[in-house]
Amino acid sequence: MLVLFAVLTVAVSGEGLRRLKLNDLEVFSKNKGLNVILVKRQRAEELETTLADLGRVFEGIVKIAEIDYSDDLPHEYKSRHYPSIKLLSDGGRSIVTYTKPTDRASLYNNILSFLGDITKRKFESTPLVEDDSHVVILDDSNFTSTIRSSQHHYLVDFYAPWCGFCQALEPEWIEAAKLLRGKAKLAKVNCDTNKHLAKVFNIRSYPTVNYFPPGSTNLQTAAFKYKGRRNAQAIVSFVESMIQKLAKPSEFVHITSHSDLERKCFSKRLCVIVVFPNRQESDSNEWNNYINIMKKVIDTEKQTGVGWVWIEGKHDYQFEFSFGIHEYPTLMIVNYKLKTFHTMRDTFTFASIKQFLASRWSKSVQAKTISGEIPSFKDAKKWDRSEF
Repeated sequence: MLVLFAVLTVAVSGEGLRRLKLNDLEVFSKNKGLNVILVKRQRAEELETTLADLGRVFEGIVKIAEIDYSDDLPHEYKSRHYPSIKLLSDGGRSIVTYTKPTDRASLYNNILSFLGDITKRKFESTPLVEDDSHVVILDDSNFTSTIRSSQHHYLVDFYAPWCGFCQALEPEWIEAAKLLRGKAKLAKVNCDTNKHLAKVFNIRSYPTVNYFPPGSTNLQTAAFKYKGRRNAQAIVSFVESMIQKLAKPSEFVHITSHSDLERKCFSKRLCVIVVFPNRQESDSNEWNNYINIMKKVIDTEKQTGVGWVWIEGKHDYQFEFSFGIHEYPTLMIVNYKLKTFHTMRDTFTFASIKQFLASRWSKSVQAKTISGEIPSFKDAKKWDRSEF
């Protein structure tokens, strides 16, 4: 109890709670894990201080913010009484009104309890992956939650353990899963123990392989039967062709606000950030050259779930300092979920960037860890492509 009391009495920083505007709400709600929002009509100084304290206690685990009530506030954030505390999880799909005591100890214990519930649900619904095989094991309990609305390409092997053709496919399936890591996911369903799934997808012979494109909501109508050869090379070629066929052209986005950064970069599996020289130390021709190089790189990349963005250097020193940036242009790959990044140290050319990205995709480059929270990115002026 002494330790708990000491933790809870840590003084909050001068910044207090993060203040949200209406247009920040959607992005904030989609942060992974647990998010807490204080909705208020007027100052609630004691509660604001308590939540700001807890924001430091749960730093890196729970995001806590405040927003002023307005008639335009979405219905699910409104309450009969204010101030009101909303607990958001599941990427904003679950929004619960906190109705328990609001003293520090009660809020601390109840947030801990809520975190435990989230972790338990996540553990129970998380698909199992075989050691070293990268093959996702699906069953009646996790099939729908894993594939529906997923941003991954899924190829699912519906098999029976006693089937000789299934046994012959298994090593090829494992090899294909390794080769497609980072691009698509390969999974399997044991139809002997998951007869309901076999019935839903009308599985009449083994193995039956179904492809599910990203964003599939009606899985029965989205399922597409794979009819190619049953070897790793053919499977990989098929998946890569589907990725290319369905891929939306990636954009190279100029980031001018923190909400842009969260939406276009930090929400992605990986994000490539390029920091241009400040316009006072460069010119528009140089910037256009960097943009053209990056567009050429993006057009030749097949990785999915990657954000491609750029910012002007020496605009936000605190943000750049968190990544150790001291020269321009700088290109880095950020994994926001793992709080790691890789920085390219070579010249800024198409060939060197491609080589660096290839080493990153194969994980042969050592990652650096981001210490602490990434500072909020300061608003910047959008470049209209005019000369300077």
